[in-house]
Amino acid sequence: MMKHDERSPLFNRRGGLTRFFGGMAAVGLVLALGGCEKLRQVVENVVEHIEMNPDDPRALYLGAAACIELGDRDKGLSWARRALASDPEEPNVLYNVACAFATADENEEAIGLLEKAVATEPENPNFLDSLGWAYFKAGRLREAQERIQRSLEIDDSGPSGATRRSHLEEVEAALRSDSGSQLPSEDGGATN
Repeated sequence: MMKHDERSPLFNRRGGLTRFFGGMAAVGLVLALGGCEKLRQVVENVVEHIEMNPDDPRALYLGAAACIELGDRDKGLSWARRALASDPEEPNVLYNVACAFATADENEEAIGLLEKAVATEPENPNFLDSLGWAYFKAGRLREAQERIQRSLEIDDSGPSGATRRSHLEEVEAALRSDSGSQLPSEDGGATN
């Protein structure tokens, strides 16, 4: 277990490390509640924290997600890679770093990390849905549909279930659109 400096801005009043929802979820919540200024404050706090705890993967992937959302793609990807290097087998690190890569449209890197996370936790609906969404962004529609459907079979409840259903609807619409553009013509060839 990593020892954390209690002076870190990411510590709560009781001295325990603040629990993150996950990189992208936390960033989304901060944006919704406080906008970009609060997100910049998160980045400042992460910078202070990693000065004292340079290998803390949770701080690094939270900072990565925040930087990418604020448009600092290079810094975000650098922090994401550092988070991964600090704990390359931990499924939540794989997942959150993959989400940062996906947000930065680094879909193949995201897919590789999410496939590894799913191999470790094959019944995790968040991992499956995110893998499906990364497949979707990469144009791998059938694989996307399979993973997202599986995530819904595991858990279709609450806000996460609603997000998964929305993802599945988008994938299925793309599949319908894609198959419509590949209909055979009267002479047997495909039309575009």
